[in-house]
Amino acid sequence: MPTGPTRHADCGIISELTKVQVKPLLKKCSSKRRRFAVKARSKTAKFYAANPEAAEKRREYQREYNKTEERKKYRAYLTKKNREAGTYANGDNMDYDHDERRMISARRNRSKK
Repeated sequence: MPTGPTRHADCGIISELTKVQVKPLLKKCSSKRRRFAVKARSKTAKFYAANPEAAEKRREYQREYNKTEERKKYRAYLTKKNREAGTYANGDNMDYDHDERRMISARRNRSKK
């Protein structure tokens, strides 16, 4: 996993630049690629990129946590709700939100946590 700035393959955009520095470079990209040209990294992502041992430890914990019976039942419940709503595996990017008890976009659902 690269720890430093990464270069966009087609446009040569560097991911660690500020918006002001990137604006002139975005003109080279197609409209689809502009949305994903600059990706900010959270403190957590930077920490795990710099500490591969800690990242592996966290991944191991996540593997064990996701194997628990409670998590399996929770995933089954969410899948059931998606099937009932008719949004399961149709590519509409909708998730069942257990707090609001309705379907919302996956992006919104993950950003609110």
